[in-house]
Amino acid sequence: MNSKSRAGEWPAHETTVPLFPYQPKGCCISPSPNAALLADEMGLGKTIQAIAACALLHRPGPGRRVLVVTPTSLKTEWEEQNRKFTTLITRLFSGGKVRRLKAYDQNPAPPFFHHRQLEQMVADTLDVNARLAPDVVVLDRPQRIKNWSTKTAQA
Repeated sequence: MNSKSRAGEWPAHETTVPLFPYQPKGCCISPSPNAALLADEMGLGKTIQAIAACALLHRPGPGRRVLVVTPTSLKTEWEEQNRKFTTLITRLFSGGKVRRLKAYDQNPAPPFFHHRQLEQMVADTLDVNARLAPDVVVLDRPQRIKNWSTKTAQA
């Protein structure tokens, strides 16, 4: 991220729609270089802020692949939001494990956003890490993994 982004100056060309005045700060400032937590109130646009932050990482190059992990009910919503707010390629992984593994290996045009449902990550963690090697992981509804000793949280 460049110094202007760190200061909260949002490069308007990163998204296909303008952000609300309060959103650039959530996209541009991370508490550490390796982690961020976006915890705005419901309805303030956390999804677009997360998408925009990933798009911002894409331009300079450190973000080549983003894995978006969501509950099943939100997976297609994230895919739609990615298509609405950016021009970056997005891919939804679904179906049985054999079908998903084939999909990981088939990359005609490598997608930037990879969408997975949280429940499948338990079975696919090693394959996702080996085949996709995501640079950024976005976890929607992190309260689902609040107990760190569960298989879901570890995945």
